[in-house]
Amino acid sequence: DTVKEIELLREKLAGAELAQEEANNLSNIVHSDNVRLEHDVAFLKAVLDDTQKELHSTRGVLAGERARAFQLQVHPWKLD
Repeated sequence: DTVKEIELLREKLAGAELAQEEANNLSNIVHSDNVRLEHDVAFLKAVLDDTQKELHSTRGVLAGERARAFQLQVHPWKLD
């Protein structure tokens, strides 16, 4: 009877060790995915920052061109 109990406990222990190993593997996968996603987010933030700077610059150029176009409509003889 005790031998059966010991064998049952060994099987449970082996199952628990297998489950622990699987949980560790999944944890490692999740960790590496998180690291990759953090790098992706940092890259996308940098791209967004560059894009916003470019947009700001383009808006400035556009405002200047609109002002120039308006001046040409009002004073067509002034071609600076």
